[in-house]
Amino acid sequence: MRKTVEIKRCLVCSTAHMTFADNEVLGLIAKEKYNWIMEYEYGFVIDLWGYRYIVLRLKALGLSKAFRKFVYSMILKHDLNMIQFDADGDTIDEMPTYYW
Repeated sequence: MRKTVEIKRCLVCSTAHMTFADNEVLGLIAKEKYNWIMEYEYGFVIDLWGYRYIVLRLKALGLSKAFRKFVYSMILKHDLNMIQFDADGDTIDEMPTYYW
């Protein structure tokens, strides 16, 4: 039997693309039973795989409109499956940044 390989497209960007409040909300969510939002030492990974209405889910969890707009814009522009927000990641030109 032939095995298939699953490949996911992941954007790595700076945590500066989220507000401090978004950072706190993601931290609380990651500690709950949401296996599609993971926290690690330098930021967060959001797995977008299989979620049709990801922006609405992020809204329901209390994330800001600016954050949701960023995620949606990146999904459309790069056809992503995951976004990694890393403290050492690069900022994306022409997208809002928040230095907290």
